Formats: sequence, C-alpha cells, structure tokens
Amino acid sequence: MYNMYLYLQSFLMHLWPLLTAGSFWGFGSLAHTYWPWAKRQLDRVPSSMYQTLTLNAFILAFFYSGFAVWSDEHEARIKSEEVFQRIPTRMLKPSQRSRMEPLLNLDLAQSYSLEVNSVPNCDECEQFAENIREFFNSIPGWKASGSVAFCCPPFPSGHGLYLLTKEEEKHSELAEKLFQAFEAGGALLTRESNPGASKGTLMILVARTGA
Repeated sequence: MYNMYLYLQSFLMHLWPLLTAGSFWGFGSLAHTYWPWAKRQLDRVPSSMYQTLTLNAFILAFFYSGFAVWSDEHEARIKSEEVFQRIPTRMLKPSQRSRMEPLLNLDLAQSYSLEVNSVPNCDECEQFAENIREFFNSIPGWKASGSVAFCCPPFPSGHGLYLLTKEEEKHSELAEKLFQAFEAGGALLTRESNPGASKGTLMILVARTGA
C-alpha cells in the first residue's frame, strides 16, 4: 500500500497531460456557449471524429504520465547505483588480520560463537559482514554466523561497526577481547546495549560506511 501511495504521489506531479487532454471533453460545450468563432470551427468537425480524437488524446496523456513517473524513478535508480559504485567495499586487509588474530587466539578448550550481522538495505555492509565472518571462522575455536539483521533493537544511527551486548556485559571478558582485537586492526567497535540479547550473546553489527 505504501508503494502505491508513492506511485500516486509521483503520478500527481505529472498530471498536466491528463488535465490538458481532459479539458477537450468540456471544450465543445464551452465554445458553443462563449466562443462563436470556435463553435463554427467545431461544427465543421463530425461529432464522432471529435469524440474519437478526444479519447485518443486522453489515452496518450495517460500513458505519457505513467512513462514520466517511470522515467523519474529510473533516473533516480541510476544515480543511486552510480553513488554506490563510488563507495569502496570495506574488507579486513591482510595487515589488519595479522594484528587482530593473535588477540583472538583461544586455548584448545575454548570456543565462542559470534553473530556478525549487517543493517538492512546495504549490500556493501553485508559484503563486509561476510568478510568478517570468514575471518573469524578461519581462527580455531571461533564460529561466526549471521546475515542481514531485519529483526533486532533499533539500529544505531551512526556509521561503522557496533558491538551489541546486554548492558551489564559491555565490558565482559569476551567483549574486551573483541574490542581490543578490532582496535589493534584499526577497525574500532562502538559499544551499544542490546536489551533483547540473551546472556553471553554478542553481536557485531556492520552499519553503513561514513564515506
């Protein structure tokens, strides 16, 4: 329904062809009453032909208005794609990995699971999140999963990377390990509380780039 509202809103901006074509429906009556010269010209045109021409003009105007709405949306999408192409895809560089990995190494008896999610409607964010998952899964003892986070607490309004935990676990041993590792790699984590998280559950949320 919201998409239909947006379409109608755009359609109203291109309503002038329909209004112009629609005015021909009442032009004959107006001319016969107030414009003798126009009345004489119209009397020379068969009534059936005038109605056909008016109907054809209305149909053409309707399709033109629809095309104008599509053209605006198409142009906006192309511009959006061009902007996206100018934004470089983030990824953990080998030098960052080499600085982070020693801080993430675990004892043989240790193992941790971690969610690495991305904000909705951001393909670049999900690509970076998958890059982080791959990195963690390459380290023994770590298991990283995740996807686009459609359901979670309100997303942070800023940019970059967020570490979401329960309020009382913001500075837990595991949270500190992650924070220090990313800090060493030059990819700082911003701590945020996640009231809906289960105890011991940590999530790295990839938000949009600040570029």
